Amino acid sequence: MAKPKKPYNPAHAQERADREAEVSRLRRQGATVKRDRDGSILSAYRSNVFNLLLSRNTITQAHHDAACALAEDWAAWKGLDGGADKMAEFIDGGSGCPELITDRMVQAGRRVRATLDPIGEPSRAIIAAFMVATVEEDRPMAWRGVMERLGITGRDRQTQAVVASCEALREAREQPRREAA
Repeated sequence: MAKPKKPYNPAHAQERADREAEVSRLRRQGATVKRDRDGSILSAYRSNVFNLLLSRNTITQAHHDAACALAEDWAAWKGLDGGADKMAEFIDGGSGCPELITDRMVQAGRRVRATLDPIGEPSRAIIAAFMVATVEEDRPMAWRGVMERLGITGRDRQTQAVVASCEALREAREQPRREAA
């Protein structure tokens, strides 16, 4: 015997339409969306090169942790982390319109600079390009495309350059800990 259909409910139809709109918005922003059998969103995340390389055992967990810590600082430095300071100043940044600069942003910028300063130029450029793609871009391109944009071609050469950059980043992040010990 066939299961009887539920009566039409406009509220459920609106919820379903809102849910579909949210899924399409997330996908347009480059997120991977997981849904349950009812179509509800279980999770949504934007992949980044460091998660991908860790899952393929190309980089170590220490490399991944250093990159994620830098990404958090980078987002705070650019004001993209969603944190709000109660005491904020509008500062004229030279563009003619006031910009919101917080102490948290300045401190994060100092941490980013302290991390990137000891890294050599090729590795610094690679890490900075990946931070821009991971944190700032709405639809980050594939990591090999980022490498090609930097002028590094060849699959093996790209992989070696990323691993070397991640190792330099890990060493730069761990250096203050070694000096404190």
